[in-house]
Amino acid sequence: MKIKTILLFTTILLLSRSNSNAQVFDGANNKVFNVGAELSNYNYVVFGGDVGLTDYLSWGVNFRLLLNPPEIREPSFLKRLGGYLKMDYHAANALKLKKSDILIGYKVGLDISHGPQATYQYFFTDFFGLYGKASYYFNYPKDDEYYLLTKPDQFTYEFGFVYKNFGTIF
Repeated sequence: MKIKTILLFTTILLLSRSNSNAQVFDGANNKVFNVGAELSNYNYVVFGGDVGLTDYLSWGVNFRLLLNPPEIREPSFLKRLGGYLKMDYHAANALKLKKSDILIGYKVGLDISHGPQATYQYFFTDFFGLYGKASYYFNYPKDDEYYLLTKPDQFTYEFGFVYKNFGTIF
């Protein structure tokens, strides 16, 4: 897990040297979509989005697909699909950040898992960038057969691509 952490922070530091003048968070007009991977004992493909509420807050939905289920039995597609709702505070406007955003938030999963998260987004252009996220889960369902042999990590990492929409889809 230490190697994953080092790679995540090294990537963020190397990519933070761009000369783009992108505006990161537009408040209530902000619409952001993301695709990435969540790494822990179980690995997921993650996709979702955020919609701005105010100059500092957004809410969003993420869905995730389990890639490496435990070897109890092969779960159906719907058993491997999960998701969560989230609310984030955007520090870009408060800290006068032009190319990056720091998000602090809380998420509640469809499987009743919940916990805080911290996200760093870096935009190369006005609409495209990378993100990295660290999350902590307070609880997981204890009776689910998939978690009986190997308990998921409470601390997970997520990274991927972020796309900012300017009204072309919604």
